[in-house]
Amino acid sequence: MNQERKNNESFVKIPFGFSYVLSPEQERFVKHLKEIEYLRRMGQKVDFTRAEYMKRMGLREFTFDKCAASLCRLGLVVKSADSGRNRVNYRLNGPVYDRLAKIVSTTRHIDKLTQFFDFHVVKLGKSIEQLTDGDIEALAL
Repeated sequence: MNQERKNNESFVKIPFGFSYVLSPEQERFVKHLKEIEYLRRMGQKVDFTRAEYMKRMGLREFTFDKCAASLCRLGLVVKSADSGRNRVNYRLNGPVYDRLAKIVSTTRHIDKLTQFFDFHVVKLGKSIEQLTDGDIEALAL
């Protein structure tokens, strides 16, 4: 592979455990935001309208809105708007992404992981940032 082509390729590494705690659509949303972050670093224009985000991600309006809202509640995605220009900006919250990667890497027992996430995030309504180190350590036991 020549160097020019290699420099223009993006590769997104998503921890395997994300598929146990995020829906396929949420996982797709996150993957595309990783790609958009890459494009931003490469100096590309990434100030999209909502419709452009939906088209790029291949998500329909209801699914897109549902994913954006749930990922924002988790603290994994931060949304900001520029109403004067009809633009919206979605960005991954890097520290929260890293924390979720740490959580899903804590155990290889998928039942424990899904139960942990269902209890702490779904039932108790915690964001990823609100999960304590003690909560995460208990998952490893």
